[in-house]
Amino acid sequence: MNYHEATNISVTASQAKVEIEKHDCDFYEFVTEYGIHPIYSGADVLDWLGYETKPLNALHFTPHTIPHGLRGFI
Repeated sequence: MNYHEATNISVTASQAKVEIEKHDCDFYEFVTEYGIHPIYSGADVLDWLGYETKPLNALHFTPHTIPHGLRGFI
């Protein structure tokens, strides 16, 4: 699956958890922001991990909004 396809799919909570943990991130933090749901959008998971699912001109990071997947690198 390519990036564009991943932004347009839905994933189960367990699939989201696996993907988030593959990135050494905490699923609990994701659920704290997005709520507990049986299904999440691929775009939400990718956004939370720090992938650019929005146009570049829409990305504005402050120290408190650095995506979880990029923390420690920026």
